[in-house]
Amino acid sequence: MSSGIVQIVSLILNLVLASGFIVTIFTIKAERKKRNADAELAQSNVKLSEIDIDIKNEEFHDARFIKFRDTINAQDKLISELRQRIIDIEQTQLNLKLELIKEQEKRRIAEYNVCNVAICCNRTPPKFGKNLDDGEPNEKIKNLGAEM
Repeated sequence: MSSGIVQIVSLILNLVLASGFIVTIFTIKAERKKRNADAELAQSNVKLSEIDIDIKNEEFHDARFIKFRDTINAQDKLISELRQRIIDIEQTQLNLKLELIKEQEKRRIAEYNVCNVAICCNRTPPKFGKNLDDGEPNEKIKNLGAEM
């Protein structure tokens, strides 16, 4: 009997120890599943935070782009206005140059018409005609022509 008791005790101990081992195996599997689930949750949280950061960066860059675009549009408008002012100034300068040339020609003709140096060998008689400014006959030229 003693061997029967030893066998029974051994069997009970085997069941107790084996059940503890089985429980440990199930516990380890459950913990592994829990750790995997926690790891997946952490990875998804990381991905969500990366997406949030990307969205914030995109919004920031969109705002900067809009700001730069508005600045460039304003500068383009200013450049266009300045370009037009330059064109206007060049046109005014051209008109003034033409007016200066006309005035110089009028002055040259007026100086020629009032020349009264009779002994100049290159001198030709003064022109008789109308005044360049108002179209009226120039009395001074007529008088100068009569004196010669």
